[in-house]
Amino acid sequence: MRNLVNHWHEVSAYLGGAVAVCAILFVSDPTQQCFFAAIVAMLLHFYEEFGFPGGFPLMGVRILLGSDEPDSTKWHCNNFNSMFGNWMALLLLYIVPVLLPSVHFLTLSGMMFLFAEVLMHLVLFNVRQRSLYNPGMVTGVVLMGAIGLHYFTSVFDAALVGRWDWVLAVVWFVAVVDRFCSANPDISARRLRSALLAVAWNDDDWTFDALEAHYDTLVRYLGMRDCGRVLGGGCGSPGMTRRSGYLKKAFELGRSL
Repeated sequence: MRNLVNHWHEVSAYLGGAVAVCAILFVSDPTQQCFFAAIVAMLLHFYEEFGFPGGFPLMGVRILLGSDEPDSTKWHCNNFNSMFGNWMALLLLYIVPVLLPSVHFLTLSGMMFLFAEVLMHLVLFNVRQRSLYNPGMVTGVVLMGAIGLHYFTSVFDAALVGRWDWVLAVVWFVAVVDRFCSANPDISARRLRSALLAVAWNDDDWTFDALEAHYDTLVRYLGMRDCGRVLGGGCGSPGMTRRSGYLKKAFELGRSL
């Protein structure tokens, strides 16, 4: 799993090649061809952003999140977040329409996202960082722009699409993007206080090591202030917990907040 997370963008490039071969050999429907082409473009887009030439995580932190954080371990564009968010968006915006070709709002939504990528990489990112190139620009503008233009000028049939299809397409597009855009910067900016309360049956000295490591990582990642922790070893049942001194410690910790 770790290798997949660390090399997901390279896996995406290989998947893009495989999808392209399958599309050339087996896909004949014009709409499906556009979507398979979009899937290939998206997979290659991931590689351009995160592989070669790469650099999207740093740009994303600075341009999209407005952060100058130099420590890459605190960036919100880490490998797992990037893999999960991008692959899920690919699934919902492109693979689902391939599986449900008669649902027209899904088709519209996927094609609309192509133009959103064009606008972001051709205008937004370049203007914000005052550059002529940004990570993902070639695939985002050339490939996705060409696919979107071809679809709406040569394949799209307006007679098959109703008013509600346009409305639902926008709703689906916004919902997918919003669902996988982290709100972590808003949390970090508030400098929230946190506390850890946990119980376990075991009372070994290593019982809570993994939990504490995970908690410490979340506190650091979200910029929270750790205000204490109560770790109740040997509390395997409500009765055991009541007889221990941990309830009082938890109460005192809560009162101190």
